[in-house]
Amino acid sequence: MCLYNLAEAYDVVGSSGSSISFLKEIGTLAERESFSGDIYAKSYYKLAKLYEYRWNHFPYPANPLRAEAAENYRKFLSLWGDADPIFPEVADARARLAALEAE
Repeated sequence: MCLYNLAEAYDVVGSSGSSISFLKEIGTLAERESFSGDIYAKSYYKLAKLYEYRWNHFPYPANPLRAEAAENYRKFLSLWGDADPIFPEVADARARLAALEAE
């Protein structure tokens, strides 16, 4: 939870690189406690949005950020894709992934 909160804080102040570092660390933790499963899934959604944002600002053809964004949306949807529709992140991730794949 602490890493996710730090990532959010860095994103708010405009330091997406630091935010990405903290979010990536969440996915590499050897032990995740059961209550942090939602944070684990949401970290992929947040990573995807950050990569997509960066790709939209630096859209040269060989930029790998578009593929990174799509991959993280897929990971998020593999975890939360069947969640209740009350979670707006699921619908948003589906729409964003579809848009990235259509380009």
